[in-house]
Amino acid sequence: MNTKITQNPTNKSRVFFRPKTFMLLAFVALSLVVVSCKKQQPEPQNNIEKSFIIDRSLSTSSNLTSLDSIDRIIHTVISSLHLDASGNTSFGCKVRITSIGTSIRPEVYTIVLPPGDSWLGTNGEKRKQVVQRFRKQLLAALQLIYKQPADQSHSQVYLTMCQELNALSSSQFGTSKTLYLITDGIQSDGSIEFIKYLEDLKMFKATFPQLKSQMIQQCPLPDLSNIQIMMANRPHHSSGEFILTCDQFWKELIQEHKGNLIIKGSINY
Repeated sequence: MNTKITQNPTNKSRVFFRPKTFMLLAFVALSLVVVSCKKQQPEPQNNIEKSFIIDRSLSTSSNLTSLDSIDRIIHTVISSLHLDASGNTSFGCKVRITSIGTSIRPEVYTIVLPPGDSWLGTNGEKRKQVVQRFRKQLLAALQLIYKQPADQSHSQVYLTMCQELNALSSSQFGTSKTLYLITDGIQSDGSIEFIKYLEDLKMFKATFPQLKSQMIQQCPLPDLSNIQIMMANRPHHSSGEFILTCDQFWKELIQEHKGNLIIKGSINY
């Protein structure tokens, strides 16, 4: 059948299209709407992976916990993950939490939020429940860390840090990896005792190469170029210069393995 063209009284043409033509136009219009929606919605983000080490040893000489309460630390840890409780979070998230000073071999809590579907394909309510369950598990793990008695005088800063850095380095889960250390950085494990240099910082600095070598023999560090490393401490005034020297030691050690250590007085990065 040919397309019909009829003349209206105003001498303008009016075209009547075949049904297939209407279907084609409708499909094109719908495609434009979908493309527009895709542009407005955020693209799925890459999976993230974070490790938190919380120093609760008796040797801690930082007043971080007194100025940043435990509740504030817990809130900041959860906030650092940038989770959308509405369920729009499509990226995956893996968190490891451990402590220093609660046990010779402290437990490591691992909580995983699996990646969701692409934004348009996500079942919003179901994803929201998954994200909320992950947040509850994370909160429970942090609370367990603080419920454990801090009865260890030794402070295994290096070994704990090294183990977590190796775990992050070898993991295939995340494309963005971060290690947070909430510690004064005073290594004290019986064989390496930073505190004995408290009154002789010049000797402490001169011993840096020997101490680093001893640590690497205990636990080799991986290439740290793809891991962001943060340390938070707020030393007491009386030990300030000593803590800053400890910070310098850790910075040098990390840099020698292609990493960068950022040290601040708060975990609010």
